[in-house]
Amino acid sequence: MNNLKGFGAPARRVTLALAVAALFQAGSALAALELRDLNGHATAVAADAEFAYDTVLDATWYLTASNTTLNWDDAKSWAAGLTVGTFGGWSLPETDTACGAGYNCTNSQMGELYYTALGNPKFGPLSNTGPFKNLQSYYYWSGTEYAPGLGFAWYFGTNYGYEGANDKNGYLFALAVRPGDVAAVPEPGMVALLLSGLAGVMVMRRRPVGS
Repeated sequence: MNNLKGFGAPARRVTLALAVAALFQAGSALAALELRDLNGHATAVAADAEFAYDTVLDATWYLTASNTTLNWDDAKSWAAGLTVGTFGGWSLPETDTACGAGYNCTNSQMGELYYTALGNPKFGPLSNTGPFKNLQSYYYWSGTEYAPGLGFAWYFGTNYGYEGANDKNGYLFALAVRPGDVAAVPEPGMVALLLSGLAGVMVMRRRPVGS
């Protein structure tokens, strides 16, 4: 310990700088995820959020992953059978097979989530789970079959940031995603009111000056 005498303050400054940098990186990464509540309304309260709109993917993640491991067919059925609030149309995330097996495959939906949206590192660990309620450091199914062998499907490992292929009879976790944003659509009465107001504006614009 005596050999470190005189270096306490600089060491603390370096540690603080690294901590601030890490927080900035995490904040920047999570900016890609916009939280939505059960009705599709934007929320800043993670406890109220059921979904996260991924602005990079233009897709919405269901924040509650499967709580058990499933084989591939059951994982697909789990996602397709979800209706959360009024929102259906869920599926397993897709893999960009052009990337092949490996790391940093951010063109795949799970890869984009792990690396870009959550800011986790190559080789792991899964240090940031963001707003997800039970995201595990393990393997997650993709909805994409492995073309060289149709008994296999692509997966993504949140433990190492690696994607590869696995026998469909294996048991992995699952996440659900759907295209676009679940942001709330105006109620029919509100739509009618807006259209009525727009019609009134158009009538006013057509009146001759001075009438």
